[in-house]
Amino acid sequence: FITFYVPLAVTSSLWLLWLPLISGTVSRMPDPIESLAVWSVATGLIFMFRTPGVAYNEAVVALLEEPCAFPMLRKFARTAALVTTSIAAAFVVTPLSRLYFTVIANLPSDLADTARLTLAIAVPLAILSVYISLFQGIIVQQEKTGPVAEAVAVFLLVLAVVMITGVITTPFKGVYMAAFGFTIAHLAQGVWLFFRSRKQRRDLALCS
Repeated sequence: FITFYVPLAVTSSLWLLWLPLISGTVSRMPDPIESLAVWSVATGLIFMFRTPGVAYNEAVVALLEEPCAFPMLRKFARTAALVTTSIAAAFVVTPLSRLYFTVIANLPSDLADTARLTLAIAVPLAILSVYISLFQGIIVQQEKTGPVAEAVAVFLLVLAVVMITGVITTPFKGVYMAAFGFTIAHLAQGVWLFFRSRKQRRDLALCS
C-alpha cells in the first residue's frame, strides 16, 4: 500500500508547484499585470478543453480490467484527441474566442487579443491531456505509480527551465511564455510516460 500510495501523494504535492512557479516568473517578465490578468482568464478556458482528457485517466484504469480492452481504449484516445483538439482550434480561429473573452470574461479589446493568442499556443494541450491520461492510466492499473511521480517531476523541471529562460531573456510577454512553457512541459511529461509505459502497452497489445 505504501509503495503504491506514496508516489501518488508526492505527485499531488509536486503538481501544485506549477502555480507559484508560473506566477512568480510571469511577474518578472514584460507586462506582468496584463499577463497575470490574461493568464487567470485563459487558464480557465484551457482547462475546460483539457477536462475530457484528464477524466480519461480514471476510465483507462477501470476499463483495463476488462479482457483485451486496450485496443479499444487506444482507438478512443485517438478519437477523443482529434475531437477535443478540433474544438479548441475552432474556438481560436472563429469569433467565439473573442466573444468569450470580451463579453463573458469582460476583457478589454487589446487583452482579448492577447488571451486569444495565449489560447492558440495552448491548443496542443487538448491532445496531450488525452495521451497523458492513457499512458498514466496504464501504469497505475499495473499498480506501479513511481513513473507517475517521475513524470510530474519532469513536467516541473521543463516548465522551470522554460520560464526561467523567459525571465532571463524576456523576449515575449509573460503570458505567452507561460502558455508555451505549460505546453512544452506537458509534452515532456507525455513523452516520459510514453516510454515508461512501453512494456505494459506491448503486453496489452498482444490481445489485439
